[in-house]
Amino acid sequence: DNVILRACSDNIRANASDTTADIDIANYCMNGTFNDAGSGYLNERLYRFVDKKQHDSKCRVKLHVLNDHDIQSCKYTPLGNARHYHEMNLARIRILGNIMTCDETVSG
Repeated sequence: DNVILRACSDNIRANASDTTADIDIANYCMNGTFNDAGSGYLNERLYRFVDKKQHDSKCRVKLHVLNDHDIQSCKYTPLGNARHYHEMNLARIRILGNIMTCDETVSG
């Protein structure tokens, strides 16, 4: 929300060089933080990278994306909390392992 974006901008501006553009600070505060907006922005960059590599004939690595956002919704916590959500980590690792096993079975 605007209060958090303003607080982020003020904090970054206080520690940034005079040559850092306000638009760059705003972009960081909107897209470079781990909330729904920031993770969505970073995920889109990841999806474009994976798509590009999957269509590159020189790339010998198989890339897949596990959309963790759809596994568990991380509701917002109070400002300054910085809590991490570990309850689903074992499920995430198992799903990732299953994806890798299935992929190896199909391609192997």
